Amino acid sequence: MSAAVPFLMSVAPLLISFVVVIGALGGLVKGLRRRTETMRLLRDGKKATAEMIGTASRWETRAGGDWRPYDYPLYQFTTDAGQATTYESPTPTYDAKPGSKVVILYDPAEPSRARVHTWAGLHLVWLGIVTISGAILLLASYALCALAWAMMRGSP
Repeated sequence: MSAAVPFLMSVAPLLISFVVVIGALGGLVKGLRRRTETMRLLRDGKKATAEMIGTASRWETRAGGDWRPYDYPLYQFTTDAGQATTYESPTPTYDAKPGSKVVILYDPAEPSRARVHTWAGLHLVWLGIVTISGAILLLASYALCALAWAMMRGSP
């Protein structure tokens, strides 16, 4: 057996934890960027009434590992400047029907950047990303510290 194999086996948990920490930090950055966009929309955005015109189906895997299509609502609205715009919600729908109306906030400079004007529509996605990424970061950091402490003590 090569001398490099035990070394790699002892370093592998640290490398894996380090990669998880980097991924969680990336998730935190993504969530905070999403929050910044939301706050900008709340400050500078315009309100419009949008009508659901259909759904966009995407196949995805969720908790439990089932691979199935999820329907994301497509909304159409008209800006203050008279431009017809379509917006795809980032969260799937289970009960919305074509023809239903919602209030949205949109960016006047880029109307396709919009959010449904509800607490969940504005905050749930970024809050979920930040919470999950923070929990992963906390657990991975704890694992890194525990592994480093065990390596310093000479334990495998």
